[in-house]
Amino acid sequence: MNAFSAMIIGFVAAILVCNAVPFVENRLKLDDPVGAISVHCVNGLWGVISVGLFSDGTYGDGLNGVAGNVRGLFYGDPSQLMAQLVAVAVLFVWGFGLSYLFFRVLDKVWGLRVPPDQELDGLDIPEMGVLAYPDSQILRTELDYGSEDNAPIPQLARFPEFDMKKLTMPPMQERAASVGRAVPVVDVSSAPDPNDHSHAKLTKIDIVMKQSRFEALKEAMNRIEVTGMTVTQVLGCGIQKGRTEYYRGVATEINLLPKVQVEIVVAKVQVDLVVKTAREVLYTGHIGDGKIFVYDVENVVKVRTGEQGYDAMQGEE
Repeated sequence: MNAFSAMIIGFVAAILVCNAVPFVENRLKLDDPVGAISVHCVNGLWGVISVGLFSDGTYGDGLNGVAGNVRGLFYGDPSQLMAQLVAVAVLFVWGFGLSYLFFRVLDKVWGLRVPPDQELDGLDIPEMGVLAYPDSQILRTELDYGSEDNAPIPQLARFPEFDMKKLTMPPMQERAASVGRAVPVVDVSSAPDPNDHSHAKLTKIDIVMKQSRFEALKEAMNRIEVTGMTVTQVLGCGIQKGRTEYYRGVATEINLLPKVQVEIVVAKVQVDLVVKTAREVLYTGHIGDGKIFVYDVENVVKVRTGEQGYDAMQGEE
């Protein structure tokens, strides 16, 4: 085909791939992070069909060895387009049909889907024992965890009383009533001023965890009214010391894995509630669930206003 026809084919291919990617992901609900179906299947089939439209007779071995017998519909030979459509049908039936049967059988016998945490972390570590591109690991803060087609996070059997939907602080009146029942009645005149927070205890909580669990942790902290946190990407020891892994047949010792360190300082929210909530979210029962560190904080100073301690931890009214 000539250069002008090639330009037209490329222009149409660009439109096809840009529309095929969201169609495959949003309509067909297929997880195709690199757009392979859109590029190789959709645009590949368009390329096969294009031969039956734009071939101008310049190339191809014709009858009796005469070159230049392949002509498309736009150059007077509709039969070539029919031949290309037959080729499309054969490719689809063979490629899709055989693959579908093979993977259906494989899924029944062996199983294809990995656990949700591995889906988010990637299969480098569980399958190969190493990170193929450690410098490209990013924090997943934009994942659509609420989408109905997202892989569900398994319930934690060790903590059956935990329910993310019910994880919220009770109204202030209920909190006051429950506390009132738990402590003895005292003289109001000698009771501490509820607005005096000069002696409020400040506590820092550091959580080192898997990257894939960060979004769930953030949502859980927000539900118990912990809205301030500092998040840092770190590397941590994630495999037993001395354990040897193999990458492409070469022995290698893996010491550091990408982790997320979440730092939280609380003054109003109970520390035990933060720790319990974090454990509920992060617990899977496997090595690598993370650790929680609790520290006393001597003081906090808000730079803009100069407020200190409890007052410095409060947001704008």
